[in-house]
Amino acid sequence: MTNQVSVPNIPWQTMYLTNKITGTKDSLKSSALPSSGKNKAGLKESCTEMESLFIYYLIKEMRSTIPKSGFMSGGMAEEVYTSMFDVQLAKELSLKDELGLSSMLFKSIEKENEHKGNEKEQNSQVTVS
Repeated sequence: MTNQVSVPNIPWQTMYLTNKITGTKDSLKSSALPSSGKNKAGLKESCTEMESLFIYYLIKEMRSTIPKSGFMSGGMAEEVYTSMFDVQLAKELSLKDELGLSSMLFKSIEKENEHKGNEKEQNSQVTVS
């Protein structure tokens, strides 16, 4: 009897998405307060990455609705190529900012950071007085 470790059957696209979401979430946490120029650039980049992930997921889900005929199936190689193509397409679309998701997210987070900064200032002034 051998001790084999069973590997869950998780598609690599799901692992890619999970890793990217975790990285973006960590980046957003680290760019919160104070709002310096460097943090704003990092926040903008994180918002663009989040939009890219959203677009990738949309493309992936739309592509999964197309039935496969089996006539020209490339198997695993086709899946990998298509997924890589979708990742690049999502990046390009998010950089153009035509959907506007990243700018809306950026403005929302920036406004929230300013609000938190104002609350912090008010609390420090009350404490000092």
